[in-house]
Amino acid sequence: MNQQNRIIILVATAGLVLILTQYLRAPSTDQVVVKIGEEDWRLQLARTPDAWARGLSGQHLCANCGMLFDFGQEQPNLGFWMKDMLIDLDMLWLNAAGEEVARAEQVPKPECIDVARCKPARRTTDRAARYVIELPAGTLATLKGNPLSVTLGSKGP
Repeated sequence: MNQQNRIIILVATAGLVLILTQYLRAPSTDQVVVKIGEEDWRLQLARTPDAWARGLSGQHLCANCGMLFDFGQEQPNLGFWMKDMLIDLDMLWLNAAGEEVARAEQVPKPECIDVARCKPARRTTDRAARYVIELPAGTLATLKGNPLSVTLGSKGP
């Protein structure tokens, strides 16, 4: 094998390793279908510390899309901040039975990227919750029901 072929194989191998590394770091594509009020929503599922920390940072949302954070059991003081968010959000805290315990509407995205200079909005509740749902801002005002009826459904596509 000549030197040129070795270089080609080396570059191709390095490229493959880079692609696989990025694939393994990609956000989870697990989704669930959730009924909120009378509408079905396709939510990305976050149930690991990495997924909780990443959340919807850097993402835009499609119609009837959002994120469901599942913390495994009810916990008090579940707090969220809007670091690296591109859009404003509505947030809904739910207990283990899927009942609304708190909400935050029109939570603003950060005004700048430098977290040290401008602090992203933070939202928390003192009520125990197992789940938090993030939806595009303005959604909760348009859905029927207060508190909202949420049915945690099956895995989506």
